[in-house]
Amino acid sequence: MSHDSKDQLAGKYLGDTAANYHEGRANTPRRRAELEAIDAFLTRIDPSTLLDVPCGTGSLFDAYLRHSPTSVLGIDVSEDMIAEAAATEAGASDAVSLRVGSAFDRALLDSLGRFDLVCCIRFLNWIDRAEADAVIRSLKPLAARWMIIGVTLEPTDLGVVAKARGRFDVARRDRHDRKRGRVSPKVHPEQWFRDLVGELGLDILDSRTTFTDTGRENRLFLLEV
Repeated sequence: MSHDSKDQLAGKYLGDTAANYHEGRANTPRRRAELEAIDAFLTRIDPSTLLDVPCGTGSLFDAYLRHSPTSVLGIDVSEDMIAEAAATEAGASDAVSLRVGSAFDRALLDSLGRFDLVCCIRFLNWIDRAEADAVIRSLKPLAARWMIIGVTLEPTDLGVVAKARGRFDVARRDRHDRKRGRVSPKVHPEQWFRDLVGELGLDILDSRTTFTDTGRENRLFLLEV
């Protein structure tokens, strides 16, 4: 991702966009699938300390707090998203701390210490593969026991026709967004993700699909360090 694209992404969730972010996603099939997956994962592992980066408006904090962690730290590059998170009942919980910062800021991440669980749910589908690779590598040392990673993938077992259609749709959407100065969602190869997980010594304990589309699937992975 170019620095221009990073700036676009950093400036995407401000003002009304931040104020309306949760409402527009609160009751979608994807969000319900995410919440079900997170509940199943946390029931299985029962973490005490949790990092969510980027946390957005804190829309997942309720799901985390249902499992009674001692602390949840949410980090997001948008001050407006952090302000929205702080204004929620969950965000105001004594167990929750909030901080403005970037998932690309390695010095910040290195200063945070370690957490039982590190979550990165709706971010990797907005950045290029090299950046997604770097973010996962930066977050992994912060995870003492587990990670939950959300990523949109082109499945390895996808047929030739479905793969071609999916790539055509992604390229068309990308051209459309570029003309309007917007960052386009990204789809990453499943094999890349699995190879990276193996290289980092992570084990896939579980995975859940949160949505499917032509040639792509969004999945949440529960990884053990």
